[in-house]
Amino acid sequence: MATYKTRALVVKKTKLKEADLILTLLAENGEQLRAVAKGARKPGTTFSARLEIFSIVDAMLYKGRNLDTITEVRSVDTNEASRRDLEHLSYGAVISEFVEKVALEGEENPVLFPLTCAALQSVGRVEADALPFVIAGYLLKAISYLGYKPSIGQCTVCGASKEDYAQEMAEFADEVDLDGEGVFSISAGGWVCPLCSGFGELEADDIVSEPVVAWVKALIGLKFPQIEEMFSASEDAGALAGELLSFCDKWIYAHLETHMRSLAYLSRL
Repeated sequence: MATYKTRALVVKKTKLKEADLILTLLAENGEQLRAVAKGARKPGTTFSARLEIFSIVDAMLYKGRNLDTITEVRSVDTNEASRRDLEHLSYGAVISEFVEKVALEGEENPVLFPLTCAALQSVGRVEADALPFVIAGYLLKAISYLGYKPSIGQCTVCGASKEDYAQEMAEFADEVDLDGEGVFSISAGGWVCPLCSGFGELEADDIVSEPVVAWVKALIGLKFPQIEEMFSASEDAGALAGELLSFCDKWIYAHLETHMRSLAYLSRL
């Protein structure tokens, strides 16, 4: 049988029979792999210690009919700090769930692996108060790379930029009430100019406030160390954290058509 090597991130572990594990992995090229680690749950086995959730490993596998089988594994980075307590583990689980949902077998995405590894390392470096912002930053960056980036400076309906829509407003001013600066709509994919928003009603729960939109834009552009520094000593950021995670949850549901259970769990912590 064909064998191959890959560097991979352990995304999920599922028990199989009495001593085996089924592992969901994010390979270095960004595709999802599902493989069996035989005997990984036996006491004293090296597999068990090296295949912890969030761990990065170099693995040798051979192709199987349904699932591949891991024959050798070497630890590269345990990411132990990212699962050191319930809070860090819970926020890290958001990353794992997202990867499991968006990474596909046989489909490469070279950005997803380094981005995910960087996010987990950031989770391990920060204290609990900064975790929501690291996770929101990761989700927003990943969403953007996958082609679902929020349109912040350009109308998602007509394509007009915020700088150019004034001319259109003047042209239709006698026909449509164009007061205001437009709205940011989750279902519409971003900013909707006053001209386009005036032709239909948008649900209140679909509209995002300007301060939240500003933070969404910032988190997409900031690197993880910058996010860590910005929120490491932040005070009274709880409301903002909740709004950003709620935005991510709604955006993923609206545009990727999937529900993030881990984000729902965080809202109850």
